[in-house]
Amino acid sequence: MGATDSDSRPLLLLVSSGGRIYREYTLRSVSTRYALWLLAPDLPTWQSKYLVGSTKVDTRDSNALIEAAREVSSTYAPVRGVFCYDESRILPAAVAAEALGLPGHPAAAIEACRDKHAGRVLMAKAGVDQPVSIAVASLEEARKAAAQVGYPLVIKPRALSASIGVSLVRDPAELDAAYRKSRSAFVSELPPCPQPNVLVEEFVTGTPISVDAACHNGVVTPLVLAHNETGYPPYFEELAHIVRADDPLLTDPRVLETLQDSHAALGLTEGITHTELRVSERGALVIEVNARIGGDLIPYGGLLARQVDVGLIAADLAVGVEPDLSAQGQNTAAIRFLYPPYDMEVTSIKVDRSQVPDGVTMLETMVSPGQKLLLPPNDNVNCRTAVVVAVGEDEANALERLCRASAAVVVEGVPLGSDRPE
Repeated sequence: MGATDSDSRPLLLLVSSGGRIYREYTLRSVSTRYALWLLAPDLPTWQSKYLVGSTKVDTRDSNALIEAAREVSSTYAPVRGVFCYDESRILPAAVAAEALGLPGHPAAAIEACRDKHAGRVLMAKAGVDQPVSIAVASLEEARKAAAQVGYPLVIKPRALSASIGVSLVRDPAELDAAYRKSRSAFVSELPPCPQPNVLVEEFVTGTPISVDAACHNGVVTPLVLAHNETGYPPYFEELAHIVRADDPLLTDPRVLETLQDSHAALGLTEGITHTELRVSERGALVIEVNARIGGDLIPYGGLLARQVDVGLIAADLAVGVEPDLSAQGQNTAAIRFLYPPYDMEVTSIKVDRSQVPDGVTMLETMVSPGQKLLLPPNDNVNCRTAVVVAVGEDEANALERLCRASAAVVVEGVPLGSDRPE
């Protein structure tokens, strides 16, 4: 396939696309400005209408990505940037971008974000506000660290994602089981955690938020701020997000200072980031920094609420274009993921569309009959049954629409094992 004179869009390599429900809004937007060439281990399906081409490649292998990029440049058009938001691929994508001389966060900075212990060490040296964190390699070390940190505390794997293996430990009686669960946690698409592979951290109370921000020439600008609801304690399964255009925390000096200081400490310079924080009387404390756009449709919420396009800004930064960071919207967006009431094998899922109000911009079912669903901690996001997104002029209006639409979704199933509905 060769370049055509009619397509003047700069060529952007997309390393892995993610799932349609979670990421189609990004491809829809970015493809209006950039010609997208997908690098992925499988042939494209739903992505095809947003692409100018694709290459089958092992996207976890940075050398393979470099070779594929050079092939695309020689046969189609010069590659202007590398675009990746897949947590399991952002490091090899960054290594490839560096080797090709293309813009982006340094690979070393992304590695420090992926390795939560390494990132904690760098931020501690810079005096960034964050919880006390101790890396441990054995249960005995975990017990000693817990005595130092104090209860309640959080146990988490050193370098996984999606809150897998993360749990709240309220007292010593809960520590051993939590440690073993965290130590054995894994994500098939990610390499094993380096040793010591478990973190014992101080539990920080306060308002849980996440911020998608643009880092341009080392200067950090918040774009989308979400208030996050978690459930299934003692685990931290993310259930819902609220994005307000006029959120005062977007300009809160504590949040701005922590964002700037943490990014500088980690060496992040050019790209989008997704930072999780807890805001309390102690300030805005860093829970983690991710060198990519946020997941769970949070950037889509920002597009609805603030009319700021995080995906398009990320693409601009990936090719070295000065991004437009202005926000014009004045709305509130609400995002909620639905879960089954108990472990089940799905027999049916139905949506009464007549009960879905105006202002609901997305209602997608996520399961099919015959699918087995296990609630956290036995599974996490894979047991979600549907997602609902609503927008309103304020939070109350958005939530009212969200609740009405959620009630229109009915999932039925056969209980698994000893789990029975009450």
